Amino acid sequence: MAQNAAFLSYGATTQATVTGNGGVNTITIGSSTVGLPALSARVWNAGTALAFILVGTATALTVTGGLANGMPCPQSVAPFVVRTGGVTLIQFGSTSTFTTTIMATAGEGVS
Repeated sequence: MAQNAAFLSYGATTQATVTGNGGVNTITIGSSTVGLPALSARVWNAGTALAFILVGTATALTVTGGLANGMPCPQSVAPFVVRTGGVTLIQFGSTSTFTTTIMATAGEGVS
């Protein structure tokens, strides 16, 4: 779903390259300069492969019967907001053989 509501950014956008075949890469979600926790992240998959979001520190992206243990992050769609509840790490994984690029901006907003 496209993110078209207000979003207050808490810093620079972080980029992660997500490797294929179930590899997991981590993006750290920071706090604002005044110490407010980032309760959301604006996420965009700028690559060519589907990625999955794992909030927190999961050990691996697993797929059982075609179902992954993460939330799908489709490629090349408008940025959307993920509510993190203050979790400071978001992991991304891909079951594709391709590599994709994820952009994430910590902040506060609605999805």
